[in-house]
Amino acid sequence: MRKIYSIAIAVLLLTAGLSFGQSTQVSPVKFSTQVDAGVQCSGGQIHDDGVAENGYGWNATAGNPSGFCTKFIPTGYPYKFSKFCIALTRLSTGVANWTFKVVMWKSVNGMPGPIMDSTTVTASAVPIWPTVNFFDFNLPTTWANVTGTDSVFIGMLTNPVTMTGVFVASDESTTTPIWPGWATTAAGPWQSPTVLWTGYRAFLQRAEGSVVAPLTLNYPTLSCNYGTLPAYTTGVFGHASAVLVDTLYVTGSTATGTGSTVVQRYNVNTNTYSLGTVLPEAKTGHSLTRVGNALYLIGGSAAVATGGTTCYKYTPATGWTSIAPLPAALSGHVSVNWGDSVIFVVGGPWAAPSTTVYFYRVADNTWGTSTACLAGRRSAAIGIVGNKIIIAAGYNAAFFKNTQIGTIGANATTITWAAGPDVPLPTGVTGSSRPGGTGVGTKFYFVPGEMTGGTSNTSDSIRVFDATTNTWESTLIYGRGVTGSASNYWAAVTNWIAPSGKVKILITGGALGTVLPGLCVAQVDPCTVTSIGGNETPANYQLSQNYPNPFNPVTKINYALPKSGLVSLKVYDILGKEVATLVSEVKNAGSYSVDFNGANLSSGVYFYKLSVGDFSSIKKMTLLK
Repeated sequence: MRKIYSIAIAVLLLTAGLSFGQSTQVSPVKFSTQVDAGVQCSGGQIHDDGVAENGYGWNATAGNPSGFCTKFIPTGYPYKFSKFCIALTRLSTGVANWTFKVVMWKSVNGMPGPIMDSTTVTASAVPIWPTVNFFDFNLPTTWANVTGTDSVFIGMLTNPVTMTGVFVASDESTTTPIWPGWATTAAGPWQSPTVLWTGYRAFLQRAEGSVVAPLTLNYPTLSCNYGTLPAYTTGVFGHASAVLVDTLYVTGSTATGTGSTVVQRYNVNTNTYSLGTVLPEAKTGHSLTRVGNALYLIGGSAAVATGGTTCYKYTPATGWTSIAPLPAALSGHVSVNWGDSVIFVVGGPWAAPSTTVYFYRVADNTWGTSTACLAGRRSAAIGIVGNKIIIAAGYNAAFFKNTQIGTIGANATTITWAAGPDVPLPTGVTGSSRPGGTGVGTKFYFVPGEMTGGTSNTSDSIRVFDATTNTWESTLIYGRGVTGSASNYWAAVTNWIAPSGKVKILITGGALGTVLPGLCVAQVDPCTVTSIGGNETPANYQLSQNYPNPFNPVTKINYALPKSGLVSLKVYDILGKEVATLVSEVKNAGSYSVDFNGANLSSGVYFYKLSVGDFSSIKKMTLLK
């Protein structure tokens, strides 16, 4: 059996002159002294408390390569990680200069999957315990962007045969929430540190990065098809929906408001409905959220006004299985997933909506309570945009139209709430209840439900909120929520993103008393998410405006090629003097991103020029220091 060990045990064995046996697994022992490793990557994602209680490592029998990694969730997409920070220490007999690979893995079902990128680094002069130092590594600008809604794991692969007696610092303080991390030997598989080391809370591994450029949807030409789509197998209201792979799952209740066990499935590719595996109990006023390869049904009960605490997980392979119950009975609430680690729940109970925000950690099947939102409401619209939760409209004692914006903090335990602008509803309308919403890229799409005030209490226009500027855009996109009706009395909204990046916003609707079957598919035209690093071949040569602009001192320049060719991308000053060559090589067809660092230049106007064959394009940018 391969051995894992902590520093304290290793010191005892080496002092006694003992050798490690091939069949003995050495249990970890905590250090008697806590070490404050300081704050590095302070502008990035931090899941530890900055204090190392222990260190974890592999010995030679683990084989090459062995590794450790930590989950990181981008704050928007496409996202570029630029720096990796890791706290290290060693035995007095360990190597002083530790060479290893910094690796980024795609997250697959909450675990490290395929390697997206890697780079070899050396941590020089690793200190001897009890000293622990952070080592900062700038990641190559050529590293892959994180697109879609992916989370990633970033960490190290090391050779314990040659890199001996060295350790990754760990946080074992019981006040630190456990954060997803993994460890592996050469033979695999990935294992949770909570199993290998019972004291584990988080690795002292951190990462920094930024959104590459605003994710652009061509929403002005969004079209809503409502006349040719099939109706539900049975009508529902007070329902919930979520997409798993290419299937929309819809759960809901009867026209009289009582719960139902019916699960309806809509195949996005074949445009057909079918009945799914029935729920284990009748539900209404619940929520449904996808995380990874599973659906999570939260709260609700047979009677909409009472609420419940039971929750279930669904996968096509296992069907419905129970998970940890809610801390309080909820009905009329909404939920949303943050990456593939956390589900946030807001709203409910039905009679007196509270401000409490609950979060569910998928990895350890536990519930916690986050910072309360500004106003309690039920039947609201909710979506995640990067690291922000958007809550719009909903109902408490009155119909709402205001917006709350919550910025998610470290480990999802805190949310900083701020009031946002009102939803731009029709003139005279005082608020909206039972709306729906979904986040895609940097946008939040809001579909009005039942409304009060004005000349009409229904609407069929989709509103768009830009989370980068915290403003509602003026464009109202026409669309109907249900077949045969111009309104979404009770809207459930989610989105489907194909592997190619094509996007459809799926809206289901229904009305109390008069159940309205149907589905609206709002399709982005030309139904492509513009994200640098995507797999689709561009139709034309493109040189985008640098972002940010003005900048100091680093900015990103994106360009696209419809076919391969010799690419030249250069920067010139206001007098036409060349100051930098960013690209000068043959590139295949595709989309690319390159960083320009103006740290050695003075403030002013500069020009960048892309030349490929007969094509050339020039754009202006401004450096402000």
